[in-house]
Amino acid sequence: MRRLLVIMLTLLVPLALAGLACAKDAGSMAAQGEEEHPEGEPGEEHPEGQPTEDEEHPEGEPGEDEEHPEGEGAEAEEHPEGEGEEHPEGEEPPAQAAAEPLTIDELADAITEWVATESIAGGGYLVIEHPDTGESLELTLDQVHRERLSRVGEQTYFACADFVGRDGTLYDLDVFMEGSTPETLETTEVTLHKVDGEARYTWYEEDGLWKKRPAA
Repeated sequence: MRRLLVIMLTLLVPLALAGLACAKDAGSMAAQGEEEHPEGEPGEEHPEGQPTEDEEHPEGEPGEDEEHPEGEGAEAEEHPEGEGEEHPEGEEPPAQAAAEPLTIDELADAITEWVATESIAGGGYLVIEHPDTGESLELTLDQVHRERLSRVGEQTYFACADFVGRDGTLYDLDVFMEGSTPETLETTEVTLHKVDGEARYTWYEEDGLWKKRPAA
């Protein structure tokens, strides 16, 4: 009997040791199964092809603070193409060149021509009415003074002209004309300034314009 027990123990001990070895191998395999992030499972911190929540600028998408996203103009673009051009191609600036001023010779020639035209209708005389007496004066042009160009308003000028009456009295008339060019000048007023050198009114200059006032 005792011999039989020894034989049985001899057989059972190797089997028990083999079982322990198998258990150890199984535990090792289980540990491998608990790998922190197995391939293809959601536990992977940065899975391939998926942007992370904190990724600031995923590939192909503009970040919020991107100043000039590709293909879009910045809001502060000062002169986008085709807008805001000061002088668009083919358009002239609105400013226009100022008209050339008249000269005293142009004004004097225009007065001479006007007197000649009026004299045809007056039988060879320029006929005007004396402002104080109402008498009709028949005058012949002696000369137009060309000392200076006198201006009394926007595109309004005057010049003194000497005339001789049929009775030999000397008259000084101020002839006012208005226009921007010699061709557009027209007579707007004729006043009797002097009779035999005695002035009915005088002239004074103010801010570049000539004004008249009654003689003292």
